[in-house]
Amino acid sequence: MLPEFVALTERAVEVARFGLPVFPLWWPRNGGCSCRAGLDCRQPGKHPRILGWQTEATTNEAKIRQWWMRWPTANIGIAMGRHADLAMPGTLVLDVDAAAGGFESLAALEAAHAPLPETVQVLTGRSDLDGRRGLHIYFKHPGIPIGNSVKKLGPGLDIRGDGGLVVGPGSVHASSLQYEWEVAHHPDETPFADPPSWLLDLVVLAARPIPVTGPTEWTEPDGLPAIADRIRKAQAWLAQREPAVEGQNGSAYTMGICAVITRGFALERDEDAQEALAEWNARCSPPWDDRAEAPAADSLLRKIHEGRTKGHIIGIGDKLFPPRCVFFGGQVTEAAITEEPGFPDGDGEPTQPRIKILAVTGTAGELVQLVRASEFALRNQQIYSFGGNLVTVRTGESGPSLLLTPKDTLRMMVNEVLGFAKPNGKEYRECYPPDEVIGALLSKGYWNLPEITGIIEAPTLRPDGSILDRPGFDAQTGLMFVSGPCDWEPVPESPSQEQLVEAFWWLGEPFRDFPFEAAHHKAAAIAALITAVIRPAIAGPVPMFLFDATAPGTGKGLLANVITMVATGRRASVIPPVSDEEEMRKLLTTLAIEGARMAIFDNVAKPLGGPALEASVTSGRWKDRVMGGNRSFDGPLRPFWGATGNNIQPKGDMPRRVVSVRMAADVEDPESRQGFTHPHLLRWVGENRAKLVAAALMVVRAYLAAGKPRPADLKPMGSFEDWDDLVRGALIWQGAPDVLTGRSVAQQDPDVAAFRTVLEAWHAAFRQDACTLQWIKRATESPTDANVAALRDALVELAPTRDGKDWDAGRVRYLFRRYHGRMFGQYCLVAGERGSQGMRWKVATTA
Repeated sequence: MLPEFVALTERAVEVARFGLPVFPLWWPRNGGCSCRAGLDCRQPGKHPRILGWQTEATTNEAKIRQWWMRWPTANIGIAMGRHADLAMPGTLVLDVDAAAGGFESLAALEAAHAPLPETVQVLTGRSDLDGRRGLHIYFKHPGIPIGNSVKKLGPGLDIRGDGGLVVGPGSVHASSLQYEWEVAHHPDETPFADPPSWLLDLVVLAARPIPVTGPTEWTEPDGLPAIADRIRKAQAWLAQREPAVEGQNGSAYTMGICAVITRGFALERDEDAQEALAEWNARCSPPWDDRAEAPAADSLLRKIHEGRTKGHIIGIGDKLFPPRCVFFGGQVTEAAITEEPGFPDGDGEPTQPRIKILAVTGTAGELVQLVRASEFALRNQQIYSFGGNLVTVRTGESGPSLLLTPKDTLRMMVNEVLGFAKPNGKEYRECYPPDEVIGALLSKGYWNLPEITGIIEAPTLRPDGSILDRPGFDAQTGLMFVSGPCDWEPVPESPSQEQLVEAFWWLGEPFRDFPFEAAHHKAAAIAALITAVIRPAIAGPVPMFLFDATAPGTGKGLLANVITMVATGRRASVIPPVSDEEEMRKLLTTLAIEGARMAIFDNVAKPLGGPALEASVTSGRWKDRVMGGNRSFDGPLRPFWGATGNNIQPKGDMPRRVVSVRMAADVEDPESRQGFTHPHLLRWVGENRAKLVAAALMVVRAYLAAGKPRPADLKPMGSFEDWDDLVRGALIWQGAPDVLTGRSVAQQDPDVAAFRTVLEAWHAAFRQDACTLQWIKRATESPTDANVAALRDALVELAPTRDGKDWDAGRVRYLFRRYHGRMFGQYCLVAGERGSQGMRWKVATTA
């Protein structure tokens, strides 16, 4: 038998193996806790042993073994919530406390909604009087904010989400029982399931507080059914409701029941409400006292009065549109599905009246149902889920784009299908959907609506190789095809060689008169055109194309416009260069939110790059806070990337993320050139756009039909393997020059060249001595040695101050941290020990 500390260590490692980040907890000892509180600890063996456990929790085996070697009897804590740095997206746990009635509450929820899916479960150390142990039911994190809640789902039911923790299997409870995997729901046997949508609705929406309005004077509205019919309908509804049970939130539950009876069924008189409640009350445990002189704590009449003045009901009433059935409370969603809402026919008249919802006042319980009904009302509207937000498609002069749906727009869209009304004396007056409903719907973060991935304006390839050429929303890809007045050309599934020859003629024709520096640059221009057309079919990122020239007027802007004209039918909407990193981040967020199809940076004069741009080009997704609000965006950012400029210098990690399309006119004034094949090139491209799109699709489709043949010695472009395989490979297959020819020479990072000079000068001045930047700063202030003076000049070249007279120590420190350990010729910067004056650096050499 393993010693206790060995067993706990191995159990902690096992838990981490399933992607659950662990950390040490205090442990029970002598009837209390091992922490300082001892017997007075309220959570013995359940609270963290380390500070900062939310960020320290890990799946790293070495770190876990180090913890348990230090605290061999520590309980195992598991951090809940999202973990961006781990392979698993995170977990949340439904904590079922058997001793507090958790299983009864869970059974009621499953009966009202649907059974929970099969997923991982852990038996806890706390049990009820019958010996039945509690459960931790694990689910995959849904990717939206999930807080922690206690008993909001019902007695004995807690949610452990973002920032929460649970005690892991292998730990010991204060009762001496051990937490352990439920055998049939071990992670080796059962995968982590997604939480059901009804559970997310209850967790996310039910936690939102809703203001309660004051009492409303009630008069008998005209047209109501007879009182006997209303009592009968109320009794039928109550027959389907669970009774109230003392100790299980029975008081609040009864008030909600009374709210529906008095307001929804219009049973204003106490005696009518008591008659309707009689049979249901008899099933309660214990029944409420229905006498007028009953004590306030036990009085049914008091609950009736509270329900009438403080409660909330929503219903679809036959009092509004006879003879429809009456729907109340949790049946609103069912009603919205059963009653098909009316939509305008060819003459603009609705085929059926809208569903009517009676909204009086609000409580959290009814909000869930009303939000569900409102969400369902959007199913036939042109509204989509995108990056955790609701968006619509906006059209304009600059082309179609995605638009975040404002609250007022969403209110109108819901109101087109659901008509809201509230009592006004003897009548019902229509009103707009309440702020609480629209606000909750807008901020859910997940919806049962189509998810859009982008907008296209020309036929394209789907990832499976089929052609998407039908305008409208494509459910398979999530793309919205907004087609202009263009007769698109059919594309054969397996083009013939003659068709391929014709396709390559079309692809080369727009670029006939551009003065490309070499043949592979023309091939890169054709690759850019194909990339812009088939971008949705490329699963991964695509490189940025640099439309570069040696002098102004060579045609780089025209070249970018040709690419954009083929893909969108319009000139490029260029983006001015952005050098500030914060402004670049905001720009990228805007591009992502709009679902930008093309992103062309115009007239780039400064070195191109930076962390934000580098990350966006290679990731394909973007996450940031939406400006002007508290919403965030987490969705795709997959445009065609381009930049125009003269002698563009990519910096940092950008050189390996770009493909050069370089031109060099052999005249002093390139703009004076004449005799072009197509004098009005963009007009020609617009007139032949359908043939150009078909040619691009035909080349790739023929390549796919041939099985994507590829030279064995052709190395892929790192980080862009999908693009390399589909576009670069297709062109090489047809005998075109490799678009990456001479790439390392043409795209040298200026920082790299300057950094190499610094290392050479450093080594000449100090050999392999370790120095701090503070010491170097003093040494280079007034250098007397020629080698030190050369080092100062190199540092000024690498990181000049604003006036250019000295070098910026902060910028140099950043570059040192970025490039240390990398070889620059025979030199390498090495980080040494950190002293009181800062990090010590030295230059090592292989010579």
